[in-house]
Amino acid sequence: MIRQKSKMALSIIVSLAVAATAIIGVRAAALARPAEVIWKTVDVREPAPYPTLPLRPAVKLADLSNASVLTASPSGNMLALLTTGGQLQVVAAQSGVVIDRVQAQAPIVHVTWISDRLLFLVTADNVLYTDDVLNQRIRAIAQLHVPAGESLRQIALSTYTNDVFVIYASDAGNTVFQFDTNEHMYERSFGDLAIRRAYYSATALTLYLSDVSNHLYQWRAGFMKPIATDVTIVAGRGNTLYCASLDGRGQALAVKSYDGSRWHTIVTLQHPVAPSAITIDHAGQVYVMSHDALTAPAQGLTWLAPQGAHFTLAGHDILLVRGNTYRVIVD
Repeated sequence: MIRQKSKMALSIIVSLAVAATAIIGVRAAALARPAEVIWKTVDVREPAPYPTLPLRPAVKLADLSNASVLTASPSGNMLALLTTGGQLQVVAAQSGVVIDRVQAQAPIVHVTWISDRLLFLVTADNVLYTDDVLNQRIRAIAQLHVPAGESLRQIALSTYTNDVFVIYASDAGNTVFQFDTNEHMYERSFGDLAIRRAYYSATALTLYLSDVSNHLYQWRAGFMKPIATDVTIVAGRGNTLYCASLDGRGQALAVKSYDGSRWHTIVTLQHPVAPSAITIDHAGQVYVMSHDALTAPAQGLTWLAPQGAHFTLAGHDILLVRGNTYRVIVD
């Protein structure tokens, strides 16, 4: 009886062992198989391509490809074109019709608009002229005696006060010729600043200066005051100054405005850009321009130039240019 029970127990144990082995085998086989792949359909949407700006309606201008300087009048209605040979041509911006041509005794090297009909011109021998575009009348104002090594950086003026600052500078210092309402000239120097950009406010009687070390100063009532570092002047409109905030490599990170007392951030850029690529239109809108792309960073919009064309800066205007044809894109 005991032997029979032992046999039954042994049989049960063997059966359990076989069952366990089978279960382990099945489990091992299941683990050895890769998990079942569950496929899903995903819609991948590429971002829309940037729009390409058409060149038409285009304006033809014979000497456009030979231009060393292009700058627009305050209203944007006229363009002053300075050729590589130092000759000046003024055209109607929307038609290309030539309004005025000027050739001085020496090549013209600098052009600044005073108003929609008047220009300041500076020649290679440092003579300052005014040019009445509509009457086609040029007049010599002064022979400027400039120290060796200094070059013309900017002409800053206020049409409200008629004060004019003709600024020459080098890495070692500057010479500034100031003309008052009666065209009396005063020669001065703003310390040893290596001035790069300048702007004279419309009515606030304040001259803003930025130097090669990216420091910003204001000169008012005979006193110089530092007001910011790591910035450079981009433009000025009325009594508002626009500056680029810079990183350690001198690249622009943001555009800010300054009203004489407070700073306001206009736009923060997604990527650092050269300050020279930034322009401000009449409404204070910021644009960033490269050879073949134009961006309005505040709106997140970008436009491309068509094949064979490029963008170029003309003062506060931006032109789309191909050969000797152009179209005004921003004024």
